Amino acid sequence: MIIREKTEKKIIEIIENTRREDFDASIGNVQDPGVFFHLSSLREGLIRWYPFAEGSSALEIGGGFGALTGALLDMCGSVDVTEDDPKRAAAILKRYGQAGNLRVTGSAGDAAGPYDFVILMDADEKIRGCEKESLGKCRSLLKDGGKLLIGFRNRLGLRYWCGGTDDKVLRPFGTLNGDRAGLYIKSEIADLAAEAGFTACRFYYPMPNEFFPQAVISEEEPPREGIQDRVFPVEPFMGSFVADGKKVWQDLIREGMLTDMA
Repeated sequence: MIIREKTEKKIIEIIENTRREDFDASIGNVQDPGVFFHLSSLREGLIRWYPFAEGSSALEIGGGFGALTGALLDMCGSVDVTEDDPKRAAAILKRYGQAGNLRVTGSAGDAAGPYDFVILMDADEKIRGCEKESLGKCRSLLKDGGKLLIGFRNRLGLRYWCGGTDDKVLRPFGTLNGDRAGLYIKSEIADLAAEAGFTACRFYYPMPNEFFPQAVISEEEPPREGIQDRVFPVEPFMGSFVADGKKVWQDLIREGMLTDMA
């Protein structure tokens, strides 16, 4: 997520003056989606579900302010994080400096590798325009049999069909009117991965969105009934929706379309 200087200062202030376990309480009255994005524990839902092998090594590329780093530290044996912004790197160390299994470096070129896992979330921002080179570098940092976990926004996602906007899609229905907004669709990621030498892809779908996921759907076991009672949307961007996507989830499930529009 693209954040303003004012937001960045607020995030750093909270990290420096608040215990990690108190972040959710401290941001309860902050009306800034960027602060929630980087500090809310809901963000960890993007990877908490994944079965990382005990004692595994992981590299997180572009750690930001560490929204996902804590979950990785809890689940993996060792975690290296790259962050080229000195203020953000310092914030990660302040946030998790007590962890004995954390190392923060400036770039992937400084990574010790090879790793069992490489984590590359927000790919829309981090590899756009240099996809082949970036994914090739990720593959070179993996052990034999290692896995790359890559997260991206779906250009055909339901939020955009409902008129939703965000920091990438600035006008309602933009992606449906020819504005690619720097976002990907599933087949593009699959093709890029194949070109980089990855031998297999498996897709998962965070619900209700990748900002604050509360459930993750797999292609192997898609939901057979409504998920409305288990997922409560937390919407960081306001004002542009003309329809409530949640009201059509059941119909999309019935027609086998939910994963295409997740």
